[in-house]
This record gives sequence, structure tokens and C-alpha cells, in this order.
Amino acid sequence: MDSTRYDVAIIGAGISGIAAAKFYLDIHPKCNLIILEKDASVGGVWNQSRVFDTFYTQSPLGTWEYSDMPMPQPPEQDIFNGVFKAKYTSHYLNDYIDRHLYAGQTMRQRTSFNFHVQHVNKDNGEWTISGKDARGEVVLHSSKLIVASGLTSVPNMPFLPG
Repeated sequence: MDSTRYDVAIIGAGISGIAAAKFYLDIHPKCNLIILEKDASVGGVWNQSRVFDTFYTQSPLGTWEYSDMPMPQPPEQDIFNGVFKAKYTSHYLNDYIDRHLYAGQTMRQRTSFNFHVQHVNKDNGEWTISGKDARGEVVLHSSKLIVASGLTSVPNMPFLPG
């Protein structure tokens, strides 16, 4: 079992997890921060594995983007009634984490992909995060924890009799 210590651990590399990491790293660029992502790519709902060609965003261009990096205008053929194909959000988020460098590391380099968090516990002011990744069972320790796992990552279908 591998065990590692961090200053900050962020669960989730979607829109909110990326924003939390950027904000914290802007203030503390040399901190030992890790982003734990259960999928193979960033983006949450907008990650590359969930985006297909006919999947469009729900917000027009310019209503959602990070303030320090405008989202490029998609080609006109990929815009319909002001909304655009979701693949451009996925590309944008990937570009974003690759372009943000803190203490010699991009946000992508600080992300552990395919990490499945199984248990989180706080004891004596320290967070313990247990999970699995390609190495097997992993236990991480962190003085700070941000949970940005999203609400729409796992389908929740209600049972409707009849």
C-alpha cells in the first residue's frame, strides 16, 4: 500500500475542482497539491469520454469560462442557437490545466487520474483519503481537503413502479 502526504487534496477534476486548484495555487504556488480524478480525463460532465458529436452545451459561449483564459469561439457550423458542441468545453478544460504552471508543475501533472476514492476520514486535524488507482490500494494524507466531485457524475435513476 502506497502512502503519501499533501498540503491540499482536491477530489474531482471538473469545472469546480480545476477552479479550486487554480485559486489555491495562485495564492500558494509551491504547495504540495493533488487533484484526485476517478476518470481518465478532466472535465467531469464535460470530460472527453462522455462527450459525443451531437452533445451540445446548455450555456452560450461567454457565459462560462475562467476569467484568466477566454474560451475560443467554436466554428459557426458547431454553434446552434447560441450553444455549441460540448467537445469545445472538453478541449478548453484540457488546455486550461496544461497551461497553468506552478512551481514547475502543470495542473495536469498534479492530477492523479483513474483514482477511485473509497473512504475519507479526519483525525487530529489531518485528512486521510483511501482509494485505489493503477498501483493498487493507496492512502493519502492531507491537511486540507476540497470535495468537488459534482452532482451529475453518477446516474441516479429513480424506481417508478408501473
